[in-house]
Amino acid sequence: QLQLLQLQKRPEATHFERTGKHAAQRSSMNMDICIQGITLYAGQVGGPGGGQELLDRGTLALTYGTNYGMVGRNGVGKSTLLRAIACRFIEIPHFLHVIHVEQECNGDERSAIQTVLEADEEREWLLSMEKQLVDDTISEEEAGISLNEVYERLEEMDSDSAE
Repeated sequence: QLQLLQLQKRPEATHFERTGKHAAQRSSMNMDICIQGITLYAGQVGGPGGGQELLDRGTLALTYGTNYGMVGRNGVGKSTLLRAIACRFIEIPHFLHVIHVEQECNGDERSAIQTVLEADEEREWLLSMEKQLVDDTISEEEAGISLNEVYERLEEMDSDSAE
C-alpha cells in the first residue's frame, strides 16, 4: 500500500510567484491540486507498460505550500507516480514547476547536490540575473527585473539554505 504523508506546512509559500510570465496570475489563484480518475500501470511511464495495475481511479490531492513524502514497499508505484507527475502524464496544472530526480542516473563531474540545485531552473535564472546585474553586464531594463526583486525572490525561496 502506498501512503502519502504530509510532512510540513509552510505558512507563506510563494513558489514562482514573483518571477516568470504568469507571475501576476499566480499570485491570486488557488494553487491546490485535485486530480481524479488516475489509473497507472507498472512500466506505463518511461517503459513498455502493460504491467501490474498500481492505481485504479485514484485521486491526487495536494495542498499548496505543504511538503509531502511517500512511503511504501518496493514495487507499489512510488517512482512511477512521481515520474508520471514529472513528465505530465498525469495532467497537472501548467503553472506548476516540477523537479524530479531519478533514483539512478548517469553521473558526471557534478556532485549530487549540484545536480539537484541546477535542476531548479528558476533559482538558476535568478542567480544568473544577480551576477549579470551586479557585474553591470545587463541593465535592469534589459533584464526586466530589478536587482532588489531578484534578491527578494531568492530570499523567499530560501535559496541560501539550498546548498
